[in-house]
Amino acid sequence: MYRQPGNQALNSVLHQRHQSTAATWDNPLPPEAKEWLLQAALHYGVSHTQAARFAAEGRITLDALTVVMVCLRHEPVPFWLALGYLPPPGELHPTVWHHALLRSNDVAMAMNGSSFGIDNGGNAILTKPLPFDSPEDAGQLAACLNDFNTLASSLTDLLLELKPPAQPAASPAQHQPSSPDDRLMEQAMLKTWHVPLMTQVCEVLGPAARLSVYDGCLCAIDFPERQITLLGDGDERHLLIATAVSARFSEEKMHPELLRANSELMALSQCAFSLSSSGVSLLSRLDSQALNANDIAGWLADFMTLATACDLSPSAAATTR
Repeated sequence: MYRQPGNQALNSVLHQRHQSTAATWDNPLPPEAKEWLLQAALHYGVSHTQAARFAAEGRITLDALTVVMVCLRHEPVPFWLALGYLPPPGELHPTVWHHALLRSNDVAMAMNGSSFGIDNGGNAILTKPLPFDSPEDAGQLAACLNDFNTLASSLTDLLLELKPPAQPAASPAQHQPSSPDDRLMEQAMLKTWHVPLMTQVCEVLGPAARLSVYDGCLCAIDFPERQITLLGDGDERHLLIATAVSARFSEEKMHPELLRANSELMALSQCAFSLSSSGVSLLSRLDSQALNANDIAGWLADFMTLATACDLSPSAAATTR
Protein backbone atom coordinates (compact mmCIF):
# COMPACT_ATOMS: atom_id res chain seq x y z
CA MET A 1 0.00 0.00 0.00
CA TYR A 2 1.19 3.53 -0.72
CA ARG A 3 1.60 4.76 2.84
CA GLN A 4 1.37 8.50 3.39
CA PRO A 5 3.02 9.70 6.60
CA GLY A 6 0.67 10.97 9.26
CA ASN A 7 -2.59 9.48 7.99
CA GLN A 8 -4.68 11.13 10.70
CA ALA A 9 -3.17 14.53 9.97
CA LEU A 10 -3.56 14.05 6.22
CA ASN A 11 -7.19 13.06 6.72
CA SER A 12 -7.81 16.31 8.62
CA VAL A 13 -5.98 18.44 6.04
CA LEU A 14 -7.90 16.82 3.19
CA HIS A 15 -11.23 17.54 4.87
CA GLN A 16 -10.36 21.17 5.65
CA ARG A 17 -8.92 21.89 2.19
CA HIS A 18 -11.86 20.21 0.47
CA GLN A 19 -14.37 22.26 2.47
CA SER A 20 -12.43 25.50 1.93
CA THR A 21 -11.87 24.90 -1.77
CA ALA A 22 -15.46 23.89 -2.48
CA ALA A 23 -16.86 26.89 -0.60
CA THR A 24 -14.49 29.74 -1.47
CA TRP A 25 -11.99 28.46 -4.07
CA ASP A 26 -9.21 29.59 -1.70
CA ASN A 27 -6.62 27.09 -2.85
CA PRO A 28 -2.94 27.95 -2.19
CA LEU A 29 -0.65 26.50 -4.84
CA PRO A 30 3.15 26.24 -4.87
CA PRO A 31 4.54 28.83 -7.31
CA GLU A 32 6.66 26.24 -9.11
CA ALA A 33 3.48 24.39 -10.16
CA LYS A 34 2.00 27.26 -12.18
CA GLU A 35 3.85 26.50 -15.41
CA TRP A 36 2.90 22.83 -15.14
CA LEU A 37 -0.78 23.72 -14.73
CA LEU A 38 -0.64 26.26 -17.57
CA GLN A 39 0.94 23.83 -20.04
CA ALA A 40 -1.42 21.01 -19.03
CA ALA A 41 -4.49 23.15 -19.67
CA LEU A 42 -3.13 24.33 -23.02
CA HIS A 43 -2.32 20.75 -23.94
CA TYR A 44 -5.90 19.79 -23.03
CA GLY A 45 -7.14 22.42 -25.48
CA VAL A 46 -8.67 25.32 -23.54
CA SER A 47 -8.04 28.99 -24.29
CA HIS A 48 -4.95 30.74 -22.95
CA THR A 49 -7.21 32.79 -20.66
CA GLN A 50 -8.70 29.63 -19.14
CA ALA A 51 -5.27 28.04 -18.87
CA ALA A 52 -3.86 31.10 -17.07
CA ARG A 53 -6.75 31.01 -14.60
CA PHE A 54 -6.08 27.30 -14.00
CA ALA A 55 -2.42 28.09 -13.31
CA ALA A 56 -3.38 30.86 -10.87
CA GLU A 57 -6.27 29.17 -9.04
CA GLY A 58 -5.86 25.44 -9.69
CA ARG A 59 -9.47 25.35 -10.91
CA ILE A 60 -10.78 24.67 -14.40
CA THR A 61 -14.34 24.18 -15.66
CA LEU A 62 -14.65 21.52 -18.35
CA ASP A 63 -17.73 20.53 -20.33
CA ALA A 64 -18.98 18.03 -17.75
CA LEU A 65 -17.45 19.03 -14.40
CA THR A 66 -15.16 21.42 -12.54
CA VAL A 67 -11.68 20.15 -11.67
CA VAL A 68 -9.63 21.49 -8.76
CA MET A 69 -5.98 20.69 -8.16
CA VAL A 70 -5.02 20.44 -4.49
CA CYS A 71 -1.44 20.15 -3.19
CA LEU A 72 -1.83 18.42 0.17
CA ARG A 73 1.86 18.25 0.93
CA HIS A 74 4.92 20.05 -0.42
CA GLU A 75 7.76 18.15 1.23
CA PRO A 76 9.68 15.92 0.85
CA VAL A 77 7.92 15.56 -2.52
CA PRO A 78 4.65 17.19 -3.65
CA PHE A 79 1.50 15.16 -3.07
CA TRP A 80 -1.26 16.29 -5.43
CA LEU A 81 -4.92 15.38 -5.73
CA ALA A 82 -7.12 16.06 -8.74
CA LEU A 83 -10.71 16.60 -7.56
CA GLY A 84 -13.63 16.74 -9.97
CA TYR A 85 -16.93 18.25 -8.74
CA LEU A 86 -20.17 17.10 -10.37
CA PRO A 87 -23.67 17.98 -9.08
CA PRO A 88 -26.38 15.32 -9.42
CA PRO A 89 -28.76 15.73 -12.36
CA GLY A 90 -31.92 17.58 -11.35
CA GLU A 91 -34.79 15.61 -9.82
CA LEU A 92 -32.77 12.40 -9.71
CA HIS A 93 -33.47 10.49 -6.51
CA PRO A 94 -30.38 10.18 -4.25
CA THR A 95 -30.73 6.40 -4.16
CA VAL A 96 -30.24 6.16 -7.92
CA TRP A 97 -27.42 8.74 -7.87
CA HIS A 98 -25.47 6.89 -5.17
CA HIS A 99 -25.99 3.56 -6.87
CA ALA A 100 -24.74 4.91 -10.22
CA LEU A 101 -21.63 6.48 -8.68
CA LEU A 102 -20.64 3.27 -6.91
CA ARG A 103 -21.20 1.21 -10.04
CA SER A 104 -19.07 3.64 -12.06
CA ASN A 105 -16.03 3.13 -9.87
CA ASP A 106 -14.94 -0.10 -11.57
CA VAL A 107 -14.58 1.81 -14.83
CA ALA A 108 -13.06 4.92 -13.22
CA MET A 109 -10.43 2.90 -11.37
CA ALA A 110 -9.57 0.85 -14.47
CA MET A 111 -9.36 3.93 -16.69
CA ASN A 112 -6.99 6.10 -14.64
CA GLY A 113 -6.99 5.11 -10.96
CA SER A 114 -9.75 7.50 -9.90
CA SER A 115 -13.01 6.97 -8.01
CA PHE A 116 -16.30 8.71 -7.28
CA GLY A 117 -17.33 9.81 -3.81
CA ILE A 118 -19.76 12.43 -2.51
CA ASP A 119 -19.57 15.51 -0.30
CA ASN A 120 -22.05 16.42 2.42
CA GLY A 121 -24.27 18.14 -0.16
CA GLY A 122 -24.56 15.00 -2.29
CA ASN A 123 -22.34 16.32 -5.10
CA ALA A 124 -20.05 13.79 -6.71
CA ILE A 125 -16.31 14.14 -6.12
CA LEU A 126 -14.06 12.34 -8.59
CA THR A 127 -10.69 11.86 -6.87
CA LYS A 128 -7.32 10.87 -8.26
CA PRO A 129 -3.99 10.98 -6.38
CA LEU A 130 -1.31 11.96 -8.87
CA PRO A 131 2.05 10.19 -9.16
CA PHE A 132 4.88 12.01 -7.43
CA ASP A 133 6.51 12.88 -10.77
CA SER A 134 3.34 14.51 -12.14
CA PRO A 135 4.50 18.16 -11.80
CA GLU A 136 7.08 17.35 -14.45
CA ASP A 137 4.55 15.97 -16.96
CA ALA A 138 1.95 18.35 -18.38
CA GLY A 139 0.77 15.73 -20.86
CA GLN A 140 -0.08 13.35 -18.05
CA LEU A 141 -2.20 15.95 -16.30
CA ALA A 142 -3.93 16.85 -19.58
CA ALA A 143 -4.79 13.16 -20.02
CA CYS A 144 -6.21 13.14 -16.47
CA LEU A 145 -8.42 16.14 -17.30
CA ASN A 146 -9.63 14.36 -20.41
CA ASP A 147 -10.39 11.17 -18.47
CA PHE A 148 -12.28 13.14 -15.82
CA ASN A 149 -14.41 14.88 -18.44
CA THR A 150 -15.11 11.59 -20.21
CA LEU A 151 -16.15 9.81 -17.01
CA ALA A 152 -18.39 12.65 -15.85
CA SER A 153 -20.05 13.22 -19.23
CA SER A 154 -20.69 9.50 -19.72
CA LEU A 155 -22.26 9.22 -16.28
CA THR A 156 -24.42 12.31 -16.80
CA ASP A 157 -25.58 11.23 -20.26
CA LEU A 158 -26.55 7.83 -18.91
CA LEU A 159 -28.51 9.22 -15.98
CA LEU A 160 -30.33 11.81 -18.09
CA GLU A 161 -31.73 8.94 -20.14
CA LEU A 162 -33.36 7.53 -17.02
CA LYS A 163 -36.78 8.55 -15.84
CA PRO A 164 -36.28 9.78 -12.26
CA PRO A 165 -38.57 7.99 -9.79
CA ALA A 166 -40.79 10.03 -7.51
CA GLN A 167 -39.94 7.61 -4.70
CA PRO A 168 -36.91 5.37 -4.13
CA ALA A 169 -36.93 2.55 -6.66
CA ALA A 170 -37.65 -0.91 -5.35
CA SER A 171 -34.56 -2.13 -7.16
CA PRO A 172 -32.09 0.58 -8.24
CA ALA A 173 -30.23 -1.96 -10.33
CA GLN A 174 -33.17 -1.90 -12.76
CA HIS A 175 -32.33 1.73 -13.57
CA GLN A 176 -28.60 1.22 -14.03
CA PRO A 177 -26.40 -0.34 -16.69
CA SER A 178 -25.27 -3.89 -16.42
CA SER A 179 -22.19 -4.76 -14.41
CA PRO A 180 -19.00 -3.19 -15.82
CA ASP A 181 -17.15 -6.48 -15.36
CA ASP A 182 -17.42 -7.34 -19.06
CA ARG A 183 -16.07 -3.94 -20.07
CA LEU A 184 -13.16 -4.32 -17.67
CA MET A 185 -12.31 -7.68 -19.19
CA GLU A 186 -12.45 -6.15 -22.67
CA GLN A 187 -10.17 -3.30 -21.54
CA ALA A 188 -7.63 -5.83 -20.29
CA MET A 189 -7.62 -7.18 -23.87
CA LEU A 190 -6.56 -10.58 -22.64
CA LYS A 191 -3.17 -9.22 -21.58
CA THR A 192 -1.02 -11.84 -19.91
CA TRP A 193 2.12 -9.85 -19.09
CA HIS A 194 1.33 -9.90 -15.37
CA VAL A 195 0.81 -13.65 -14.99
CA PRO A 196 4.53 -14.57 -14.56
CA LEU A 197 4.88 -11.69 -12.12
CA MET A 198 1.93 -12.97 -10.05
CA THR A 199 3.54 -16.41 -9.98
CA GLN A 200 6.64 -14.84 -8.44
CA VAL A 201 4.51 -12.84 -5.99
CA CYS A 202 2.77 -15.99 -4.75
CA GLU A 203 6.15 -17.65 -4.25
CA VAL A 204 7.07 -14.73 -1.98
CA LEU A 205 3.75 -14.90 -0.14
CA GLY A 206 4.20 -18.59 0.59
CA PRO A 207 1.97 -21.68 0.44
CA ALA A 208 -1.03 -19.86 1.95
CA ALA A 209 -1.37 -17.93 -1.33
CA ARG A 210 -2.83 -20.11 -4.11
CA LEU A 211 -2.81 -18.67 -7.64
CA SER A 212 -5.43 -19.48 -10.28
CA VAL A 213 -5.53 -17.97 -13.78
CA TYR A 214 -8.82 -17.68 -15.69
CA ASP A 215 -9.08 -17.04 -19.44
CA GLY A 216 -5.32 -16.58 -19.45
CA CYS A 217 -5.52 -13.08 -17.97
CA LEU A 218 -7.54 -12.91 -14.73
CA CYS A 219 -5.37 -13.84 -11.77
CA ALA A 220 -7.06 -14.88 -8.53
CA ILE A 221 -4.97 -15.30 -5.38
CA ASP A 222 -6.80 -17.27 -2.70
CA PHE A 223 -5.77 -16.71 0.90
CA PRO A 224 -7.38 -18.40 3.91
CA GLU A 225 -9.05 -15.06 4.71
CA ARG A 226 -10.21 -13.90 1.26
CA GLN A 227 -9.62 -13.86 -2.50
CA ILE A 228 -7.86 -11.06 -4.37
CA THR A 229 -8.24 -10.71 -8.15
CA LEU A 230 -5.80 -8.94 -10.47
CA LEU A 231 -6.07 -7.83 -14.10
CA GLY A 232 -3.16 -6.51 -16.14
CA ASP A 233 -3.79 -3.23 -17.94
CA GLY A 234 -3.17 -2.90 -21.66
CA ASP A 235 -0.28 -0.53 -20.89
CA GLU A 236 1.59 -3.53 -19.40
CA ARG A 237 2.32 -1.44 -16.33
CA HIS A 238 -0.76 -1.11 -14.11
CA LEU A 239 -2.65 -3.77 -12.18
CA LEU A 240 -6.36 -3.49 -11.36
CA ILE A 241 -6.80 -5.18 -7.98
CA ALA A 242 -10.06 -6.06 -6.24
CA THR A 243 -11.40 -8.01 -3.27
CA ALA A 244 -14.97 -8.47 -2.05
CA VAL A 245 -15.91 -6.90 1.27
CA SER A 246 -18.72 -7.54 3.74
CA ALA A 247 -22.18 -8.18 2.27
CA ARG A 248 -23.64 -5.57 4.64
CA PHE A 249 -22.10 -2.86 2.44
CA SER A 250 -24.45 -3.84 -0.40
CA GLU A 251 -27.43 -2.48 1.54
CA GLU A 252 -28.76 0.79 0.13
CA LYS A 253 -28.41 2.57 3.45
CA MET A 254 -24.65 1.97 3.35
CA HIS A 255 -24.07 3.50 -0.10
CA PRO A 256 -23.78 7.16 1.01
CA GLU A 257 -21.29 6.17 3.71
CA LEU A 258 -19.18 4.23 1.22
CA LEU A 259 -19.12 7.20 -1.14
CA ARG A 260 -18.17 9.62 1.63
CA ALA A 261 -15.37 7.26 2.63
CA ASN A 262 -14.00 6.99 -0.91
CA SER A 263 -12.48 10.46 -1.13
CA GLU A 264 -10.49 9.92 2.07
CA LEU A 265 -9.55 6.35 1.13
CA MET A 266 -8.20 7.53 -2.21
CA ALA A 267 -5.96 10.13 -0.55
CA LEU A 268 -4.74 7.79 2.17
CA SER A 269 -4.41 4.46 0.37
CA GLN A 270 -5.40 4.90 -3.31
CA CYS A 271 -8.28 2.48 -2.77
CA ALA A 272 -12.05 2.86 -3.16
CA PHE A 273 -15.32 0.97 -2.86
CA SER A 274 -17.26 -0.06 -5.96
CA LEU A 275 -20.53 -1.88 -6.56
CA SER A 276 -21.32 -4.58 -9.07
CA SER A 277 -23.92 -7.30 -9.45
CA SER A 278 -21.85 -9.51 -7.13
CA GLY A 279 -21.70 -6.94 -4.31
CA VAL A 280 -19.28 -4.33 -2.99
CA SER A 281 -15.54 -4.61 -3.58
CA LEU A 282 -12.46 -2.70 -2.51
CA LEU A 283 -10.48 -1.63 -5.60
CA SER A 284 -7.08 -0.20 -6.36
CA ARG A 285 -4.87 0.41 -9.40
CA LEU A 286 -1.20 -0.27 -8.80
CA ASP A 287 1.68 0.99 -10.91
CA SER A 288 3.99 -2.01 -11.00
CA GLN A 289 6.69 -0.52 -13.22
CA ALA A 290 9.33 0.02 -10.53
CA LEU A 291 8.20 -2.84 -8.26
CA ASN A 292 9.52 -6.35 -7.90
CA ALA A 293 7.72 -9.43 -6.56
CA ASN A 294 8.68 -8.63 -2.96
CA ASP A 295 7.30 -5.09 -3.28
CA ILE A 296 4.00 -6.28 -4.71
CA ALA A 297 3.68 -9.03 -2.10
CA GLY A 298 4.07 -6.43 0.65
CA TRP A 299 1.55 -4.16 -1.06
CA LEU A 300 -0.99 -7.01 -1.30
CA ALA A 301 -0.52 -7.81 2.38
CA ASP A 302 -1.36 -4.19 3.23
CA PHE A 303 -4.32 -4.25 0.84
CA MET A 304 -5.67 -7.38 2.49
CA THR A 305 -5.23 -5.81 5.95
CA LEU A 306 -7.24 -2.77 4.84
CA ALA A 307 -10.01 -4.93 3.38
CA THR A 308 -10.17 -6.99 6.57
CA ALA A 309 -10.43 -3.82 8.64
CA CYS A 310 -13.28 -2.61 6.40
CA ASP A 311 -15.14 -5.87 7.03
CA LEU A 312 -15.22 -5.31 10.77
CA SER A 313 -18.53 -4.09 12.16
CA PRO A 314 -18.31 -0.82 14.14
CA SER A 315 -18.66 -2.72 17.43
CA ALA A 316 -16.01 -5.25 16.45
CA ALA A 317 -13.66 -2.50 15.30
CA ALA A 318 -14.05 -0.73 18.64
CA THR A 319 -13.02 -3.83 20.57
CA THR A 320 -9.82 -4.23 18.51
CA ARG A 321 -8.49 -0.75 19.35
